[in-house]
Amino acid sequence: MKKILLLAAALLLTGLAPAAAVAQSEHADTMKMRPARGQRQMDPEKQLAQRVKHMTERYRLTEDQQTAVTALLKAQGEKFKGMPRRNMREQTQEQRDSMFKAMKQRREEFEAAMQKILTEEQFKLYQQDAQERMKQMQHRRRGPGQRPGGRGGRGFQK
Repeated sequence: MKKILLLAAALLLTGLAPAAAVAQSEHADTMKMRPARGQRQMDPEKQLAQRVKHMTERYRLTEDQQTAVTALLKAQGEKFKGMPRRNMREQTQEQRDSMFKAMKQRREEFEAAMQKILTEEQFKLYQQDAQERMKQMQHRRRGPGQRPGGRGGRGFQK
C-alpha cells in the first residue's frame, strides 16, 4: 500500500513540474515585454497628444482651448527639459530649496496660464483633479504603514 501511495505521489509531482516550468516561462516572457524602469513607454509627442485628448474629454475643451493647452504643455515640457536631473541625496539643502522654489514658481505660472485658457467651471474641476493627484502622490511617497509626517514608527529612532 505504501509503495502505491509513493508511486502515485511521484507521478503527481513529476506531472506538475512541467506545468510549473511553463507558467514560469510565460511570466518571464511577459516581463520581457515591459519597458525597463526609467524608460518611456511612448514618445513625447504621443504622450502630449494623449494628455490633451484626456483633458479634452474630461474638461470638454473647445478646439481653441485644445490648441492653447497643447502649446502650453509643450512650453512646460521644454522648461523641465532644462532642469538638472540629480539625485536629491547628493544635493545640499540650499540646492534642494532652490530647486523646489523654482518648481513651485513654474507650477504657479502654469496654473495661471491654465486659468486664462479654461472657463471658470473647467478650472475648478482642473484644480480638484490636481488636488486629488497630489494626495495620491503623497500617499505613494509615504507608503503603507507609515504615519503622516513620521518615519513609520518602526523602531528607527535617532
